[in-house]
Amino acid sequence: MDCYHQGEYRAARRELLKNIILMQLTGNATQDYVEKETQRLIPMIDQAEFIKTINEELSVLAPSHIAGLGITKEQLIAWQEWQKK
Repeated sequence: MDCYHQGEYRAARRELLKNIILMQLTGNATQDYVEKETQRLIPMIDQAEFIKTINEELSVLAPSHIAGLGITKEQLIAWQEWQKK
C-alpha cells in the first residue's frame, strides 16, 4: 500500500510484539490478538500491511532485535520455546 508508513506505527508494533512475548501467545491466540489490537490502533487502510509486518517481525525475532521492546533475552527465548510446543 502506498499510504503505509512503517515508522508511523513503530510504537504500536513494539507494544504488540512485547505483549505477544510477555503473554506467551502462540498460533491462533497470536493472530487473534494481532487482529484485535490492529483494529483498535491502526486505521483500516493500513491494517493489512501492519499485520503483515507484525507477522514478518515475529518470524525473524532474535535477541539482537529486541532493543526497545522492553523484554529480556530470556523472555524472548522462553516465548520461542513455547512456540515449539
